[in-house]
Amino acid sequence: MKRILCSALMLVAVGINAQEFFTVMNYNVLNFPTGSMENRQDTLKKIIDFVEPDFILLQELKSEAGLISIAEESCVDLEGEYRAATWETLQSNPNSGWPLQQNIVYNAERFTLYEENVVLTSYRDFNEFIFYFNSEELESQQDTAFLYVYTTHLKSSQGEDNEQLRLEMVEYFAAHLATLPLDAQVIIGGDFNLYNSDEPAYQLLLSEDNAIQLEDPIDMPGDWHSSGYPDKSILTQSTRTSTIFGDGAGGGLDDRFDFMLCSENMLDGSAGYQYVNNSYYSLGNNGTCYNENITDCMPNFSVPSSVMNALYYMSDHLPVIMQLQLDQTSSISELNKKILLRSNMVDEILRFNQSLNETVEVYSVTGKKLLQRQLNGKSINISDLSSGSYILVIGEETSLKFIKL
Repeated sequence: MKRILCSALMLVAVGINAQEFFTVMNYNVLNFPTGSMENRQDTLKKIIDFVEPDFILLQELKSEAGLISIAEESCVDLEGEYRAATWETLQSNPNSGWPLQQNIVYNAERFTLYEENVVLTSYRDFNEFIFYFNSEELESQQDTAFLYVYTTHLKSSQGEDNEQLRLEMVEYFAAHLATLPLDAQVIIGGDFNLYNSDEPAYQLLLSEDNAIQLEDPIDMPGDWHSSGYPDKSILTQSTRTSTIFGDGAGGGLDDRFDFMLCSENMLDGSAGYQYVNNSYYSLGNNGTCYNENITDCMPNFSVPSSVMNALYYMSDHLPVIMQLQLDQTSSISELNKKILLRSNMVDEILRFNQSLNETVEVYSVTGKKLLQRQLNGKSINISDLSSGSYILVIGEETSLKFIKL
């Protein structure tokens, strides 16, 4: 126990100055690996090699073999060990005549996939993946911060009925957010099929009434489908004026369908994982393209010509990219999901997610023991403690920091 406490106190006293940067890519890969142009692993590999993402949020997957091939073939030359999460068939609407799955491929050398879940809706799933960063200090400090990553594909097409289905899906997701820790760090990406920022589904995603406030990192509202929208650089669909072998959408680049949103704490500096300012962009979009093939919008110095051609042939969507950083001095929020506090910001009562039968000690950040109890339950009254930061030690394995308000 002394070793654990010393590690915790050292972390609070001197901190860990290392910052880790990593890249997140969201991509609708168009009926992969089937469709009219089967496979395309090599085409996707050109894009992935250029971006070097640590997370690849995927939509329009058609088979488990296709998902695995992205990890094992398209990511084969990346530094690290890339894995696919568990394949999940569509559960929300299992009788759909055109089932599309979402999933994720990730760099397992840098992140551990702690838990996977499916959030059911009235139309199509939200897939949940909970990660933690593989810090070199993790074993000695027993401490990490979880990152909640979601990917989804909202109902497509214009019209009131389709807007209502998109809203219904988001309503289920908003209800799910209320089940997460209040300080959860959240990313949601997907093909949202939104035409403008006034649409109810988009407004609900960003609603201040949600248990966890989400924000659009680029904050560029408007009618994204309109030719008058001023910043064409954020558009993502379609890469082609005509379908290729009858697959995908044509019409040229004229919609912002593909998004990534972050929880507010990832943009305001209060979380361990932080969005890197001005790092969000649509890959291959130079801002001059509208209702054209992306390969015709030249010159385009944002990507090599080989990557531009790969983007054209791979999908009718462009990937969206953003970068995050992890300041490990701020990574103390959750330890083990089975025994963690409901929040590390507490008032009078420390509350746990399940009943514990453990010795519990509370120390000041200078190492003075202030409280020791045998816990048989799910809470401890700490009303006698003044406001400030403390170290909680549970049994002989776990220590973490909390703040009494």
